[in-house]
Amino acid sequence: MEPDMRKNLAAVCFGSVFLVALNGCQLTRGGGTDDTNTTDTTPKGQKAVVATIAPDFSSGAHAVFSAEVPYEGTTQLSPTISDITVRCSGEYFYRIERFQGENIARFHIAQPDTAIYQYSTKASDGTETASSNPHDLLVISPTKAYLLRYGSPKLWIVNPSAETEADFKIGEIDLGAYSIGSAPNMDKGIVVDGKAYITLQRLDETFAPQDAYVVVIDTETDTEMDTQPAADGLKGILLPVKNPGDIEYSQDDGLIYVQGIGRYGNSFSGQDPEYAGGIVSINPKDNNRVTLVLDDGDADNHPFGLITGMEITSATKGYIIGYKGFTDNALYSFNPATGQVDADAAGEPVVVAGISGIGIGGLGVDTDGKLWISMADATDPGIKVIKASDGSVIEERISTVLNPSTITFCDAP
Repeated sequence: MEPDMRKNLAAVCFGSVFLVALNGCQLTRGGGTDDTNTTDTTPKGQKAVVATIAPDFSSGAHAVFSAEVPYEGTTQLSPTISDITVRCSGEYFYRIERFQGENIARFHIAQPDTAIYQYSTKASDGTETASSNPHDLLVISPTKAYLLRYGSPKLWIVNPSAETEADFKIGEIDLGAYSIGSAPNMDKGIVVDGKAYITLQRLDETFAPQDAYVVVIDTETDTEMDTQPAADGLKGILLPVKNPGDIEYSQDDGLIYVQGIGRYGNSFSGQDPEYAGGIVSINPKDNNRVTLVLDDGDADNHPFGLITGMEITSATKGYIIGYKGFTDNALYSFNPATGQVDADAAGEPVVVAGISGIGIGGLGVDTDGKLWISMADATDPGIKVIKASDGSVIEERISTVLNPSTITFCDAP
C-alpha cells in the first residue's frame, strides 16, 4: 500500500478498521449558507445536501432535502465512489471525490442531479504522483476559492465559476514547511474577516498524529500570516490537541473552535487509541489566543471515548460525537463557554435524544437552529433532526437509503 493511501486511511473518520477508513466520512461543519462570509443576514430558505455512502463502502451518492417539514427530497443522485464530501456556498454546492477520485464537481441546488462541471484536482503535467486527495473548498468570492488537497503540500487557488478546466486553477500556496513526509495533510477550513483558517492534521507514516497547526492565510494577498511574530519557527497556530477533525466560527462569541480526534485505535496492529484530542477555542481578536475548552481524557478516564465530531450552535451550546468504536458512537451536549458537558446527578454525561450505540457520520445546523445528525444504520440509515437549543427531537428519521455522512446547507432559490 502506498504511503499516501495509508495516511489517508488513517485520517478519515471511523479509522479503527480498514473498511471503516474506506468510508471517508467527513465530520464537517454544516451550518451557514455561504462560506463567503457575506454581511447579509436576511433569513433565506435552505436545502440540506448530504453525502451518502453504501454500507459496504462500494459506492456513494448525494441526497438533497428541504430543510422544512415534511423534509421532502431526493436520494441516490449522481452515484459515484464512497470517499466523498460536500460543501455548499449560496445556491451552489460542490461534491468532492477524495482519495483516487481526485475531482470536484459543481451543482446548482435547483438541479442537484446535473453537474455544471467536474474538474480534476491533480496537476495535469504529470508532476504529481501521489493522490491529491482533495478534502475541502473554501469559497471566498464567486471567482476565488481555496481547494485543500490533503495529499499535497500545495493548496490550490481556484475559480469556482470557471467555464473550462484550463481556467479552474489560478494559483497555489505552498504549505510544505508543515509537511510530515510528503504533505502537511490540510483537511478543513473556514473564512473569517478576510482570513482563511486551515487545519493541518500532520500524520506520520505510522499514522501517529504529530503536533497539529492551524495556518492563517490573508485572502487578499494569498500569503500566510505569521500568528506568532515574536517566536521562531512555523507561522501557524500550534494546537494543544492532535489530529484536528473540524473547525467552526461562532458569531455569538467571535471565537473559532477546533475539534481534535487524537489517534484512532487499530484492531489489526493492536494500536490502542491515543486520547490527545478535545475542543479548542481560538480568539482571532486576541492575538489568536488558544484555550483548551474540553479535554477528551486519558487512557484511564475518557468518558466520551474519542471526540470525532463537533457542532457549535451558540455561545453556550455545542454538541460532540463520542467514539468508543465502530458503530458505537454517542451524541453529547456541552457549554463552550465553560467546557462543561451536560451530565446527570451522578456526574455521568447525558446522551442527547437517545443517540448512542450507532455510527454517527456527521452533524450540521441549519439557520432555523435545527441540528441534523447523520445516522449510519444497515437497515434504516437516515438523519435525525433535533432542536439545537435543548436537544428535543423534531424528526425521528429522514431516510437517505445509503448511510449519510457530511451534511451542509445551501440557499434555496
